[in-house]
Amino acid sequence: MQTIQQLFEIIFRRRSVSDLNYDPSIAIIGGAVLIAIGAYANSLSGQVDSPMAMSVAQYVLNTVLLIVLLAAYSKSSRAVQVLSALYGVSALIQVVAIGLQQINGLGILVMFLVVWNFILSIVILREGLDTSILPPLLWTLAINGVTVMIMFALFPDFAEQVQQMVREMEQARAT
Repeated sequence: MQTIQQLFEIIFRRRSVSDLNYDPSIAIIGGAVLIAIGAYANSLSGQVDSPMAMSVAQYVLNTVLLIVLLAAYSKSSRAVQVLSALYGVSALIQVVAIGLQQINGLGILVMFLVVWNFILSIVILREGLDTSILPPLLWTLAINGVTVMIMFALFPDFAEQVQQMVREMEQARAT
C-alpha cells in the first residue's frame, strides 16, 4: 500500500523517483499490469491476431531500451527505481483512464491523462539520468519511435491497428 501511495505522490509531483522504495517487484507488477492493459487494448480493435504477444513485445522492447539508455549514462544502478516509477505510474494512470473511458463526455480528461503520463515519463527519465529536460524528452520520443518501428516489423497487424486508430480519430473529429 505504501508503494501505491508513493506512486500517486510521483504522479502529483510530491515525490521524486529516488524516494520510491527499491523493490524490483514494483517494476514487475507495473509491467504485468501494462501488459494486461496493452493486450486488452490490442484486442479491442479486432485487427490483432496475438494481442498478448504484442503487448509483451512492447514491454520487453521498452525495458531493454531503457536499461541500455541508463547504462549509456552510467546510471544502471537506478534501473529498478526508474523502471518501477515508469511502469507503476503508467499502470495507475492507464487503469484510471480505462475507467474514465467508460463514461461519456470524459474523453478530454482521458486525453489529459495520456499527455500527463507522457510528461511524467520525461520527468522520471530526467531524474533517472540526472540531466536537463531536453535529453530525456528526446530519448522518450526516440524510444517510443524505435519501439513502434520494431513492432511494425515484428507484427504486421500492428500497422493495421495503428491505421485503424487514426481512421477512428479522424471520423470522431469529423462528427
